[in-house]
Amino acid sequence: MTISASIYPFFLIGGKSKIARQKTFTIYFPYYVMIAFSFSGVLLISTRFDPFILAFITSAFITTSQTWLWFTKQ
Repeated sequence: MTISASIYPFFLIGGKSKIARQKTFTIYFPYYVMIAFSFSGVLLISTRFDPFILAFITSAFITTSQTWLWFTKQ
């Protein structure tokens, strides 16, 4: 759900060719990572580094980052 709502629209807008996907990755990925990392940091601080939340955010961050790479190479 998170991937289809937050990552896939960038690739729909960017185009379907391999060059268009690489350009979309180059333009939008750094901003996506900065926003996701900031949101994760604020959430971790507000929950006082709860181990469950830490594990969830870490796995979600790694998964979405790998999804960006997968969509780019597809």
